Order: sequence, then C-alpha cells, then structure tokens
Amino acid sequence: KPLWGKMQSTRPLFHVKDINLRARLDDIRRDLVALEADPVGEEGWIMLGMGWYFVGEEKKAEQALLRANGKNPTVAYYLGRIWMERSLLLQLAGIPAVEWADLAQKTLSQDLAGIEPVDRAIAEGYRFLADGRKGEVLLLCEESRKKFAGTLGVDEFWLLQGWATDWDDRIAAATKAIEAKPHGALGWFQRGTTHWRDKRPKQAVDDLDRALDLNSNLALGFTMRGLANYDLGRWDAAIADQTRCAERMPDYASAPYNRALAKWGKGDRAGAMEDFALTLKLRPDWVEAWIERAGHQEDPDAAIRDLTEAIRLNPKFVHAWINRALVHQKRSDF
Repeated sequence: KPLWGKMQSTRPLFHVKDINLRARLDDIRRDLVALEADPVGEEGWIMLGMGWYFVGEEKKAEQALLRANGKNPTVAYYLGRIWMERSLLLQLAGIPAVEWADLAQKTLSQDLAGIEPVDRAIAEGYRFLADGRKGEVLLLCEESRKKFAGTLGVDEFWLLQGWATDWDDRIAAATKAIEAKPHGALGWFQRGTTHWRDKRPKQAVDDLDRALDLNSNLALGFTMRGLANYDLGRWDAAIADQTRCAERMPDYASAPYNRALAKWGKGDRAGAMEDFALTLKLRPDWVEAWIERAGHQEDPDAAIRDLTEAIRLNPKFVHAWINRALVHQKRSDF
C-alpha cells in the first residue's frame, strides 16, 4: 500500500513497511533534485511533492503540489497532510494555527475519490485540537479507532490522542503511535517531549534522535533535544541543537533563549547575553525573558532596567517585583 491513502495517476514512491528507505535519504534527495530540474508535467509535480513530503521537506512539497491540479485526490491529500502538521507544530510553538487546521479540513473534506472517511476524521480532530477542544478530540479518537479498525491511517488517532490527553497518559499513546508507524517522526517526537517533561532527559534524547533521523527539518525536535541535552549538562550539544532550531525557525524566540542558557552553563557569558538580546528583539513582550536576563546581568543597573520593563509589561507579575527588590537590597538601596 502507498505511504498515505490511495494514489491516483501516480505510482507510489515508497511503502509503509519499507522503513529501511530512511537510510537512503541522501540518495532520495538527490533523485528529487534531479526531478525538480525537469518535473515533466503535472504527474512530475505530484511525484516531486510526495517525495519532498516523505523526506521531511514540507515547504518544498507544498510548493510542488501547488503547481499541480488541486482537484487531484493525491494533491489534495498531501496538501491536507502538510497543513495539518503545520497547524500542530505551530500550536506547540505557541503560535495560533487555526487557519492552517481549517484549511486542511476544507481540503480533505472535498468529495474526491481517494480521500477516505478516515482522512476527514483525522482532519476534524486536528481542527478540534487547534480550537483547544481536547475533550472532543479524545472522543473522536476513541470512536474512530473502532469505526476505522484495520483501515490505513487509523494509527493517526493514537498520535492525535497523545496531543490531547493528560501528560500522564501521553507516553502510552505515543508508544502506540510508534508501534503502529515506526517511520513516523511525530510519534517519536511526542514521546521524547513527554520524557523531557517528566524529567527523563536521557530517554528524551534517545527518542528525539530517532525523530530527527526521520525528519531533519523538525525544528521543534531540535529545541526539545537541546533542552534535554541542557539538563544532561551537554552544553555544546544543547547549543548546536538550539542553533539548528533557530536556522529552521528564525522568528522562534525560544531557540535563542534556550541557547543563551546553554551558553551561560558553558561559561560563555558574552554569547549568552547576545542571545538574550536576540530573544527580546524577536519577542519584546516576553516577561519571563526580561526577568531571566536580569538574573544574568553583572551590572545591577542593567538588571533593574530589565526588571522594570518586565513590571511595565505585567505589573501583576510578582517575581519581577521581588527580584527588583533583591537587586535594590544588594545595592544597599533600601
């Protein structure tokens, strides 16, 4: 069976159980670059879009598929997948993503042969998730696993359930998603982030290694692995991971913020302060970042300025007042 759903007017590039293809990603990418130079009509753009999607190059896949006929079921299916996953990753980064989940649902709700009811149910689940309707997500997952048992793609409901469930139940859901689709990067990513949250950084690194082997463009995978490496005291690895995240998401303020902490841990104070400055340039309303930088300022006046800005942004943030009082006390400014 093809990797995702039914294909029309194209031959499948790869198969679900052919996991060893991941060892040939460089070869696949070279083939795609060659195809990109001469895609040969609509079928070529579709093949190119499928291929870039498979190797984790969602933006390139999107660009190729948008060159083809949007009423082609394969095109609609893959664009829907791309937009669903984009909505999820933006949500995890704290960025509103309802528009992408809505677009994915509309795309996969088209009455096209080859888009299956299970695909529509998955899109509906991601739309619920974007709205924060986690109870409805969990109910949909439970009902859909029964309704679509044995159907290609039903494993997606374990992954979807993992994002909606409590942290305590997330490991079990992620593990089931991995068992059902071991070549899916998001299952490993989900379990890895949960290990990190539960203070198991070594297990987190192991799972996030696997996720990033499968999709080297998973920016949040790098930032989460960087956090786990930070907890393990692996400063250079943490810095490298946050840098890779920043390269893929240059507007994501958490990457330079986390890198600043890792640089400080390594003893690179100047580098840390540069990254704190970049963080606040990207996100000047981030109260916690102003407070964190204040705690690393060697100059008490600079610390007071940072804490004053934090208070201006949120006068009810008690820690900013306490920390500023402590700096005043250290200066004997009673």
